[in-house]
Amino acid sequence: MFSICVPSYNSLEYLKIFYRGLQKNTKVEYELKVHDNGSTDGTKEWLGENKISWTGTPSNEGFCAVNLPLRHVNYKYSMIMNTDMYPLPGWDEVIVEQIKKFENSGIDKFTISSRLIEPIGANPEYTIFNAGVNAKTFNESYLLGNYIKQKKSWSGINTIQYSHPILVPTSLMHEMNYLDEQYFPGWAVDHDLAASAYKVGCRNFVMLGNSRVYHFSSKTFTKLPNEVRRRDGQDVFLKKWGMTVDEFRNRLGVKEQFRQVGENVL
Repeated sequence: MFSICVPSYNSLEYLKIFYRGLQKNTKVEYELKVHDNGSTDGTKEWLGENKISWTGTPSNEGFCAVNLPLRHVNYKYSMIMNTDMYPLPGWDEVIVEQIKKFENSGIDKFTISSRLIEPIGANPEYTIFNAGVNAKTFNESYLLGNYIKQKKSWSGINTIQYSHPILVPTSLMHEMNYLDEQYFPGWAVDHDLAASAYKVGCRNFVMLGNSRVYHFSSKTFTKLPNEVRRRDGQDVFLKKWGMTVDEFRNRLGVKEQFRQVGENVL
């Protein structure tokens, strides 16, 4: 049902954790496609050993290189995820329920995101729970045990949002012409994805409070050279859409309780 596409750059230690969580905690039918951005840490060999479908480039083409596998998916729904994520039990079933709600309402243009759990920080859109700040300190059994115990007390409210991980109907992804590759290495491309979807008629952007994914937070980007990390995709967004990222988020109603967004956002 899902085509899960993941870009990876020298992140094998996280890719292994991601893949273990995907296998252990996913019940719906899926295919996994990885794009390797010229990694030198054994990623290509590991992908081959585990018979995982992958594409590759000799150098780092950034997050948007995930377009390569996205253009060759086999399922009706495409999902973009990051290597530094760990899907938690039930994450996929809640998404399927929401897809059915949209389909039953005749809605075929939408995005669905999972709510992130991060080990540190104060982002009110995420749940903060420390089960390890990196691959070495990750405590999978502690995370799963406490997730089962505490998930009923965590907010299950659905909100307007379009953050990764994000599911998009494959037909909508094609109509949007995929991710805009001028956002290198990838900062602000999530905002551009939402704006592009809105431009072609999408009015439903939902983050599901009961679909949970643990996130180590930007571990791939921290591997990039300083001169690359400092590139600001928000400038690209402003030139392209004529408004700042913050203005777009405010017009869309990000963080508010989920509803279909109105007209004249762009």
